[in-house]
Formats: sequence, C-alpha cells, structure tokens
Amino acid sequence: MLRVREGGMITNHAQVSTRPYACMLGGPDRRILYVCTAETHDPDQATANPNGRIEVVNVVVPGAGLP
Repeated sequence: MLRVREGGMITNHAQVSTRPYACMLGGPDRRILYVCTAETHDPDQATANPNGRIEVVNVVVPGAGLP
C-alpha cells in the first residue's frame, strides 16, 4: 500500500500480508490504518478458502476530516 501526495509523489509504503481491498484510518488519534485483505476477490474462491482479514498498520500522518 502506498501513500501518494497530490502530484504523484509517494511518501510512505505499508506492507500487508496479501492483497489489500479497502482501508480506513481510525483509532483515538486516527493514526491506525485498518486494511481489509484477502487472497482473492472471487466469491467462489473466497467461499472455498476463507482467508480474509483486517490488518492493522500504525502510520505517522493522521487522518483528516470525516470518513
């Protein structure tokens, strides 16, 4: 996962165990990145091998505004 500033400059990189599908900043100071990951988005494969998870990454820059 990447943090990209306006203009395209990559400022941060976060590693997760498999494919990220959705993410959101949260926690008391909005410095926890919650990332939904899974090996596949195919419904049949996901049903046969349910390995989705929510991974947590601490970040330096907090979230701004409302989700």
